[in-house]
Amino acid sequence: MKIKEIFLMLFIIAAGIFFYHAQTGKLDWDWGWDWGEGLFFDYDEFKYTESQIFEPPFPSTLEIINAHGEVQIKSSPENKIAVTLVKKIYSRNEKDALEISDRLSLVHKEEQDIFRLTTNRADFRRRRFRLDFTVTLPEGMNIRVKNSYGKVYVYKAGRVNIDNPHGEVVIQDASGEIVLANSYEDIEIYNAGAGCSIESKNSDINLNNINGRVWIDNRYGEIHLEELKQEAVVKGSNLRIYGKNILGSVDIESSYKQITLIETGPITIVGNHSPININGCSGSIDITNKYDRIEIKNVEGDLTVQGRNLEIYAVKIYAENITVDTSYENVEINEFSGRTTITLAHGKLTLSPLPLTASIRADCSYTDIIFNWPQDGKYPLEIRTQKGKIQWGLSQAPSEKIDNGETIYKAFLQESEKPSIFLASSYRTIWIQE
Repeated sequence: MKIKEIFLMLFIIAAGIFFYHAQTGKLDWDWGWDWGEGLFFDYDEFKYTESQIFEPPFPSTLEIINAHGEVQIKSSPENKIAVTLVKKIYSRNEKDALEISDRLSLVHKEEQDIFRLTTNRADFRRRRFRLDFTVTLPEGMNIRVKNSYGKVYVYKAGRVNIDNPHGEVVIQDASGEIVLANSYEDIEIYNAGAGCSIESKNSDINLNNINGRVWIDNRYGEIHLEELKQEAVVKGSNLRIYGKNILGSVDIESSYKQITLIETGPITIVGNHSPININGCSGSIDITNKYDRIEIKNVEGDLTVQGRNLEIYAVKIYAENITVDTSYENVEINEFSGRTTITLAHGKLTLSPLPLTASIRADCSYTDIIFNWPQDGKYPLEIRTQKGKIQWGLSQAPSEKIDNGETIYKAFLQESEKPSIFLASSYRTIWIQE
């Protein structure tokens, strides 16, 4: 018998044992897998409903523990807790389904400051059912939910804590802190009165109108942040990130996907093969990245960009300090002010400054430099090129010196009280033009 045939035989035997245990109830489905309703492909679905109403006084926190089902929590002007449990039972006949429903029930306990709702699901060896909770409660009550394989929806609560490993989460109008963990399904949070802390993976996350600090740890998904009143921290990898109107600082760590930020506070980005687009920042920007393009517009604050193989385009940068250090790609900075330091190797540098408020220094190698002279200004200038060329386009002629293969141009040295310009490269051409 060939090795491939042996492995095929072993696979068929293992699959047969697996499905035998699944059908006989000897396999516990709570191992963290979700096979969807396909698990019950040869059964019919029967629905049964159980409802209860609880009167005050209540502890401060409602806790729901569930598995394989949905949880929906809404506030109500009435001072009571109303619970509806929908039991979806999968069986070959209604008699067996009804027998399971009669045994399967809501469980309520109160411990210290916890009002706990759950079921006696653990009493069943064969769990061919799903359980959906719908709860109405007094507005502002704190919520804690532990669920799996189903959507959790919360409307108008206090503090919210949700652990939903394989389910979608939607939270709206929560007044307290939100702590959330999930994976593989979307997260949506709207109108949060405090901060949000989210731990996830393979999830798309949408946050809008959040009054507190936002902290997200995720990978392989899309992050959409809008109208945040405080700082936002996003850590992970392979995240496509969009942020708009963030009043606080933005701290991002990601890779391989687009990062777009519009109208934010100070920005710190650690990227890896991450295309970055920033339009509007009231504060400093600090970017570390490699192997992609960065576009930055409308910044009132310091700018620092460093990395390898970064193409950089920046315009309207009003800073005290601008620092750029990269290689093998083009760098273009237009309409900028502030002390500027550029280090570039094997690329092309284009600089079009506003009237100078501080010095400009570009130390380059194997790089063409195009310097568009500030309008109506005379600033002390020194140009050095090693085995390269200088193309002079200003009306006033410079002084020239050649020393050991290095060409040096100097001009406007009498303007010593003004900010200076220093440009250096090798083996390429430096253009000075009006």
